[in-house]
Amino acid sequence: MTASHTRVGPHLPHLVEGLKDGPAIVLINSIGMTMPIWDTQVPELSPRMKVVRYNQRGHEGAPAPDGPYSLADLGTDLIDLMDSLGLERASICGLSLGGLVAMWTAAHAPDRIDRLVVACSSARPADPAKWSSRATLARTAGVPAVIAQSSLGWFTPEFAHAHADVLERLRAAAGRTPSEGYAGCCDALRTADVMDDLPSIAAPTLVIAGERDHGFPLNHARAVQQGIAGSELVVLPDTAHIAPVESPAAFGAALRHHLGFPEPATTEGVSA
Repeated sequence: MTASHTRVGPHLPHLVEGLKDGPAIVLINSIGMTMPIWDTQVPELSPRMKVVRYNQRGHEGAPAPDGPYSLADLGTDLIDLMDSLGLERASICGLSLGGLVAMWTAAHAPDRIDRLVVACSSARPADPAKWSSRATLARTAGVPAVIAQSSLGWFTPEFAHAHADVLERLRAAAGRTPSEGYAGCCDALRTADVMDDLPSIAAPTLVIAGERDHGFPLNHARAVQQGIAGSELVVLPDTAHIAPVESPAAFGAALRHHLGFPEPATTEGVSA
């Protein structure tokens, strides 16, 4: 039985913070990451919005059905979670894998999306051999073995050196991801392709890219921005893949500006 037969959305670990009756935003993690990666963003969003963050299927505390997973599985999880929370509509901000989930949902359930933010992501991750290899390694050697390799691209070397404690904390958290859950999400990345869905996305969209992101380099962000009519691209200098952690002020300012908060975008971000 494939994972698509397993509905887990209402059972995903989640936090709801901020205004009880405010406009909602849902924050979606990258593979291996959990809710704390948004800790720097929530205090700025919560005075004006209802902020929802959650751990995707296969991650710490969440159901981890046997894989492979698909992008449709993860997008359906998001919709089911929104249903369980009584959210008819929400803005969505997704990082990496979370960005793909956000784009899939915006294309397949457009009536549920207010505004869209796609961060450090790709419409077509490509390189299926890489994701197959990571899935195999997770299933055979465990997730910490994968993290030892993949975490080298999370941050710029300068940030990783100056904030070794942050890197180690995230590595430890990612290492607690169940092997089959991590592998299942690798399978989703291996097969993910929303390139043909981009023209159908009508939600106002912001694409955020890290200038030094080697996981999904700038050309991936440009392809997303060019595929979604009217979308904007902001490039964060000296930033790699986990941008909300490495450049929280610039990331947050770009996010809040897109959401219509009455404040200017940061000068740290360079529009492209």
